[in-house]
Amino acid sequence: MKTSRTVLYAALRARDPRYDGKFFVGKKTTGLYCRSVCTSRLPDLQNVQFFASAAAAEQAGFRPCPKCRPELAPDNAPADSPASLAERTAHLLAENGSRALTAEDLSQMLGAAPEKIEQDFFQAYQATPRQYRETGQYLLARNLLGAGTLPVREVAAAAGYGSAQALRAAFVRRDSLTPGRFRQRLQPPKTAAGMIRAEIGYRPPYRFDLLLDFLRPRCIPAVEYAGEDFYERTAALQDAEGKLCAGWFRVRDNPASCRLVLDVSQGLLPVLSQLLSRVKQIFDCAADPAVIQTALQKLDRLRPGMNVPGIRLPGCFDPFEMGVRAILGQQITVKAATTLSGRYARAFGTPIQTGSEHLSLLTPEAERIATLPGRIEDALGPLGIIAARARSIKALASGVVSGSLSFAWGADPGPLIRALDDLPGIGPWTAQYLSMRSLSWRDAFPSSDLGIVREFPQLNQKEIQALFEDFRPWRAYAVLCIWNAHAQKGR
Repeated sequence: MKTSRTVLYAALRARDPRYDGKFFVGKKTTGLYCRSVCTSRLPDLQNVQFFASAAAAEQAGFRPCPKCRPELAPDNAPADSPASLAERTAHLLAENGSRALTAEDLSQMLGAAPEKIEQDFFQAYQATPRQYRETGQYLLARNLLGAGTLPVREVAAAAGYGSAQALRAAFVRRDSLTPGRFRQRLQPPKTAAGMIRAEIGYRPPYRFDLLLDFLRPRCIPAVEYAGEDFYERTAALQDAEGKLCAGWFRVRDNPASCRLVLDVSQGLLPVLSQLLSRVKQIFDCAADPAVIQTALQKLDRLRPGMNVPGIRLPGCFDPFEMGVRAILGQQITVKAATTLSGRYARAFGTPIQTGSEHLSLLTPEAERIATLPGRIEDALGPLGIIAARARSIKALASGVVSGSLSFAWGADPGPLIRALDDLPGIGPWTAQYLSMRSLSWRDAFPSSDLGIVREFPQLNQKEIQALFEDFRPWRAYAVLCIWNAHAQKGR
């Protein structure tokens, strides 16, 4: 931990949400470890121990606090891509929570030697990747038990335990109680039949309403839908054995607890870790709003009220889908692009039954588009998609299938942007927009965007670039603030 003990202790005394998830504190008086926002009694400084991760606290012999529930602490996002090797490792471990990734698996996925991965990871998190994964499994199980009524055996399967007995043994060893007893203490609400509930923590303030405002007009009909206070969509992901698991999910905000509530259909249970990871990306749950707001203070000098506390960067669930949506949106209105996206989904998506009246299609897969017979213009042209856009979509699909286009979380955006620029019909704006939405690159900057140009009519492109240097490494959030100001003005 680089931050001094006195600063961390002051954050604990203040129950400062800015530090939530950035460190954990072990309390020697109780044997529990807590988040910075825990409301339980705080021991004196000499009776606490600080840790960089929940895994490190557990390795030191502390148990998770039943009051603040460390499993609901927000993740940490890198200040800017590319993420460090340790952060990318942590993300892979979380996304593959039900699968025991070996050192060789991580080495192949990250392109680094196992020794280097282990060394960097321990330095950042004070735990080995294996210890971090095991703690993540346990915290996911606590999350599922505390949020809903999923049977214990299914909680065990979703969290990567071989059996309900293995999960029970983990609870007895770590918390000295059974999973059933843990659930009884929290008394979670009942969920709808066939649905799984989980919760995702975030740091306030959180403008969930503005995220929905952004997503709503861009939702692909029958694939996703944004209501007044919720977002839902269909999903298909491959499990550890390569089997495709399909279903749908719905996300709502619970501002009183600083959590998103996620309801997931039963068919997605084997890929729940992946799903949680992608939902966190869509809703930018790892962001630190206090840091971002401070970095964007100059926006208020350009126009009072433009810097919105708690604004989030909308990510995406499927990078290929987002790429198609961006291509279709070139040089036409958002409404027109949504219409085209709906036609495209109806033509090439897969029908699915859901519990929502708004959802009936799985998004078209890159493999299907890449292998369409004949000329792509003949396949997409009848939908109203012009030939140039059709060829761009085919090239994008081929790049995703071949692996020449990588949308890996935390990766250096430079290679992806250069690869996108080389595709026919994809220029700088589309490449930057895709890096913003698909990679969650916080410093992405589509400088030629019409909204930005209209906001600064007196400046040329070079001058706009220079102006936004002040907002690094958070330029994507500055762009969102400008888009939001235009949307509010248009109401």
